[in-house]
Formats: sequence, structure tokens, C-alpha cells
Amino acid sequence: MKNKKIYRPVIAATLSVIMVTGSVMPVFAVDDTKKEENVYVNLQNDGSVDGVYVVNSYDLKKDQKITDYGDYSSVKNLSSDRSLKENGDKITVDAKKGKFYYQGNLDSASIPWTIDLTYELNGEEISPDDLAGKSGRLKIHLNIRKNEHADQDFFKNFLLQISVTLNTKHCKNIKTKGATEANSGDDKKVMYNIMAGQEKNLVIETEVKDFEMDPISISGVPMSFDIDSSQLDTGKLTDKTKKLKSGVSSLKEGANQVNEGSKAMKSGLLAYGQGVDAVYKGADTLFAGLSQLNPGVASYTNGVDQVASGAKQLEQKTQNLPILMRQMTSAVNQLKNGSSNLSNPSAWKQIEQGFSQMKSGLSKMKEGLQKMDSQGLAPMKVALSDGGQLKNGVENLETGISAAKMYSEKLNSVSSAYDQQTQTLGKIISNQKSTVVGSRTVKDGQTTKDTQKEEGTYTKDHTETKRETSTDENGNIVITVTNDIYMTKTDTVTKTKEVTESSKVEKTAELQSLYGSMKTNAAIFHAILDGNGSNPGLSTILTKLGSGTSQLKFGLYEGNSSMRAYLEILQKQMTGKGGLTDGVDTMMSGLSKLETSICGNQEKSVKNGISALDQGIGTLKTSTNSIPGQMNQLQNAIAQLSSGTSQLSKKSSNLTDGTKQLVYGASSLKNGSQTLASKTSSLNEGAQKLTDGTGKLYEGTKTFSNQTGNIDEQILDGIDQEISKLSGKDYKVKSFVSSKNKKVSAVQFAMKTKGIEKKKETKKKETKKKERL
Repeated sequence: MKNKKIYRPVIAATLSVIMVTGSVMPVFAVDDTKKEENVYVNLQNDGSVDGVYVVNSYDLKKDQKITDYGDYSSVKNLSSDRSLKENGDKITVDAKKGKFYYQGNLDSASIPWTIDLTYELNGEEISPDDLAGKSGRLKIHLNIRKNEHADQDFFKNFLLQISVTLNTKHCKNIKTKGATEANSGDDKKVMYNIMAGQEKNLVIETEVKDFEMDPISISGVPMSFDIDSSQLDTGKLTDKTKKLKSGVSSLKEGANQVNEGSKAMKSGLLAYGQGVDAVYKGADTLFAGLSQLNPGVASYTNGVDQVASGAKQLEQKTQNLPILMRQMTSAVNQLKNGSSNLSNPSAWKQIEQGFSQMKSGLSKMKEGLQKMDSQGLAPMKVALSDGGQLKNGVENLETGISAAKMYSEKLNSVSSAYDQQTQTLGKIISNQKSTVVGSRTVKDGQTTKDTQKEEGTYTKDHTETKRETSTDENGNIVITVTNDIYMTKTDTVTKTKEVTESSKVEKTAELQSLYGSMKTNAAIFHAILDGNGSNPGLSTILTKLGSGTSQLKFGLYEGNSSMRAYLEILQKQMTGKGGLTDGVDTMMSGLSKLETSICGNQEKSVKNGISALDQGIGTLKTSTNSIPGQMNQLQNAIAQLSSGTSQLSKKSSNLTDGTKQLVYGASSLKNGSQTLASKTSSLNEGAQKLTDGTGKLYEGTKTFSNQTGNIDEQILDGIDQEISKLSGKDYKVKSFVSSKNKKVSAVQFAMKTKGIEKKKETKKKETKKKERL
């Protein structure tokens, strides 16, 4: 029987996973039965899963029986000819000491990630099957999301690296965002890192011609870093936080001084308001008394006019005495009634009380003005003047904010330099390679050959050897040799790969650990300076504080509209020459003179004059009974009476005008003091609002001071928390295949698409097909 010849290329089954943040290193089992699971996922070019198989590897210290579990559709021993026994999901085999591998194929397996690949050519979506050989502007969208139907433990704890290789002969003007790019001959490798628990939508843009693309590789390993936060130098950071706390303390002290000054002003305004209220009450009482005095004065002037007219008629008609006597008696009775009303003690008592209340109110008003000046305005002026507490507090506040801004600018500079160093380190790491042969790492200067034989016999046809040479950052030469052996298959396939490594791979892990730490620190810097989410950054807070301080400074003591300028004007108007205090003194002096002239004990006072007039008219009324016997004397008296009452009538208009002016002045005083009381109430309300505002300012700055008192500890604690999240030290590896597998030391994923290539012309005689595993 003739052997059927099947031509197929066999490429060495070697998975090389080069991670920017950590090399994939084999984890050696503590006991003989621990294993590693390498999960291989074949993807379609649209990201859908085409097949999943798992290579389980053991490092056995002795010959022993292995028991494993997995719901495999088929299994295969990759290390020997021994058969694997299956009993449901239980797999057993007797294995020899050393490395042992077996493969299990999964028909239905949900990987932790959902991968979507879409393509746009010249703005229109195109199927990957139709993309090969096309030209134009190409966009590749790679969307990585959590698979809700898979075990969430792997999504939360595994780091992904995506590697896209674009041939620069076919791709120009390649644009990416958030990727690390590296050149390798004609290829440009675009690499993305997705941290554990993250979802990303990645976009690559490029101009393509006769497009082809190698398979896209996606590797997943547990996110684990060895980071010692105690080795981080935070001295410069804590030095800056000390300056910040000092500035905040100055801010708090300044706000306290502002608050105390506003309280002093409020106290002075209250005293001033009490004096204004007393003046208003006295003016109201005076106005009421004068209102009662006015009818008496009117009656008095009317009576005087009548007496003068009667006396004149009496003088003219003394020859007809009986008639004149009756007329005079009537006039005297009317005059007596008027003088009685005018000399009413109740009316004069109210007038005197009004004068007393006005003098008391003016005295309290003066006392309030002086107290407001000494206890309110003067201390506030001192506080707002050069060297004053309030001005010093505001200037200290402004100095503290300026110092904080300088600190913020220096932090920005440090953060920018730190970002640049982090990017430089990332580029250095991306140029280093770690070559993994099967599940073993090739060490420095070592050449490794890995040959596997499957059942049957193979006849060698020919071999194609690929040799790649590159230089890492340290000048070490890295040589990778790949042998593709093309065989005429009868029963046997041989796979061989040789790798020569001249660099020291172990250094990569240290650099990657440092790189992860620096990226974490950079993120913390940006969160502090620029803020995140609803929390404003340090720069925003200092800008707002600076603007508020400038407004406060201008409102307190700068410019013609500042509080200090208004205080000087108010003090001058109250206690300066010709001010309100002098006006109160003048009013008190005039009021005393007016009280003396109206209610005093001197002979010429209005009160005594009216009393004497009332007595004289009473005497006149009594004397009319004896007039018939004393005609001559009566005629002389009538002549004198006519002359006196004529003069008194002329002067009564002056008394009426004076009384009207007094009532008008009292009304004006009443209205003015009422308006002043109203304005003083508004001023008190404004002072209360100012006190409330300065109190809130002080409480706010006190709270700010309390919250920033341990800012250096908060920052260091935040750094430790973020480092703890990234370290992955608490993560315990679990089996991807079955929860029954308890002794699993490592799990890693290797996913790869088919790649996009143009269809090749088939030969009539034989067809060769290359497969890449």
C-alpha cells in the first residue's frame, strides 16, 4: 500500500509573550502535582472565538501518576506515547520525571474578554475577508470588553497586552493613541497594555496600499508587581506639603483677624443705633408736646388781639362808660379764657418732658457716636492700616496663596519631568525582548532546540530557516532563528526551533516594576494637581482663593471705594469738625436755650410771661367791679392797657411764627431721626451679614486647615493604596479549566487572529499551505 503524501509546513509551536509591564516567567511548582495552564485562543479576524485549547504543563521531580480535571472534547499527550485515561471530566496518566505536557481541546469555553474587531476603509465599514489587497485610508477598531458570561475573576486580575504588526511597505502614516510603537525591520509593532479590570476601545489609522496584515496577538497574564513603597523618595513631596500647610495656617490666621474686626464694627454700629433710637423717641415726644402747645398759642394771640381791640375801643368810648364797661367785661372774660388755656400746667408739663427726652436722646446719640468711633471705627481703621491685624491678615493670606501657587507650579514642573522620564523608561522597556520557548525562558548566551515527534515516520523534504537580528538598549545582540521544516508526511512531523539570546532577560522585570511604579506616581501627581471627577485640582483651588483674596483686599483697604476709605469718611462725618457729633452739641446747646426761653424761671420766659398775663387779666376782671367809683384811674389804666395790648398784639405774631418754626423743626427732627434710625437698621443688617460672612470665611479656612493638616500622610497613604492595587499580591491563581483543579501555579492566555493576506495562486500539481500556531 502506498503512503499518501500530504505537504504541509510545520512551524515550531513556540509562544513568545513580551509584556511591557512584566515578563512571562515560568512558576515552578512547590510540590510534584502543581501545574501551569496555557490557554490558546484562535480568533477570527472580527475577534470572534474560533477555537480554544489548553496546554497543561508539569515539572515533575519523580515518576508519578497525574490526576487533572477538565471538560475537554479531546486530549493529547504532548510529551510521550503514554495514553491519557478519561473518565468524565477526570484525566489521569502515568508520567515520567521532568517536563510533562498534555493538550486539552475545549468545544465550548467562554474566555474572560469579548473582543470586537471592525475595519473602515475610506470611511465605510468593510469585512476583513474583503480587505486583503485593498488601498485607501484604513481604520482598525479593536474593542475589548468584559464578558459577562465568563468567570469575572480573570477579567479583574489579568493584564492584557495587544500586539499589532503592520508592514511599512503596505502601511504609511500610522496613527495611534496610547500605544507603544517599535520598529523591527520593515515592520512597525503597535503595542497596547490594558490594566486588569479595564475596558478599552482602541483605534489605529493608516494609509494602506495592497493591504496585508499579520495576525493580531493578545496575551493575558496576572497583573502582579513587586513594589516596595518604602523605597520611594517622597522627601521633596513632603517638603512642599509643609509649605502648603504653612500657607494654609497663614490663611486661617488672616481669616480670623477679618472676623474679629467685623465683630468690633458690628458692636460699634449697635451702640450707634441705640443712640439714634433714643433721639427718635425724644423728637417724637417733643413734637407731640409742641402740637399741644400750638392751640394754646393760637388762643393766646387771638385773645391778645381781642384785648387790644377792646382796649382801643374802651379808650375811645370812655365817655359812654356803661356801654364800654359791658364791652370791656366781655372782652376781659374772653381774654381770661384764652390765658387760662395758654397757662394750662398739663400742656407745659408735656413740653418740659419733651425737652428732657430730647436732651437725653441727644446725649445718648453723642455717646453712641463717640463709642462707635472709639470702639468700632478707630479699631477697624487701625486693623486696616499698615501694620494692622486685618490688613496683615489679608496680606499674609495673599502671601500664603502666592507661595502655594509657586509650589503648585513647581509640582507641575516636577510632574512634567516625571512624565517624560516615565515615557523614556517605557520606550526602553519596549525595545527589550524576552524569548519563551514552549513554557521555558531562554537564558543569556544559551541556544535552545525544542524537537517534538508525533507518531509515524517523517521523511525530510527541505527546510527554510529565518534569522532575525536586533540590538537592545544595552548594546546586546539578540538573534532569533526559526526553522520551518517542510516534510512529506507519511507518519511523522518534526518541529524544531532554535533561539540564541545574548541579553540578560532578568533585568527586564526590574525595569518593568520601576516603570509601573512611576506610572502610578504620575497618575497621583495629576490627580493632586488637575483633580479628577468632582474633585478640583490644587491649581483650580489656588486660583479661586487668589481671586477671592484680591476681591477681599480691594474691598477692605484699596481704592476710593474700599471699606477703609468709607471708614475715614464716616469717622469724619461723625466725629470730625462740623460732623454729626458737633451737630449734636449745637442741637443740645440750642435746645437748652430754647427750653430756658420757653420754660425757664427768668422773668422774660414765655411760661412766666403767660403766667403773669393770666394773673393780670384775673386782676383786671376783678377790678372791673370797682371801675364806676374810679373813673379817672380807670381811664388812665385803659389808656395804658390800650398801649400795652397794642404792643403785645404786635409781638404776638412773632410768638406765633416762632411756635410754628418750633413745631416745623420738631417735625423735621422727628422725620430725620426716623430716617436715620431706619438707615441705621440697614447698616446693622449689613454689619451682621458681613460678620456672618467673615465667620463663614474663618470656619471654612479652619476646616481647610484641619483637612490639610496631614496632607502628606494622606498623599503617602494614597500612594500605598494605589501600589497595593497594582501589586496583585493578594491574588490567588485559579484554574481556567475546572474548579476541581486546586493545585494550579500559573494561568496565562495567548490569543491570535488569523491575519489578513491575499489569496495565493494554487499550483496544478501540489498545494502547499502554511499554518501558524
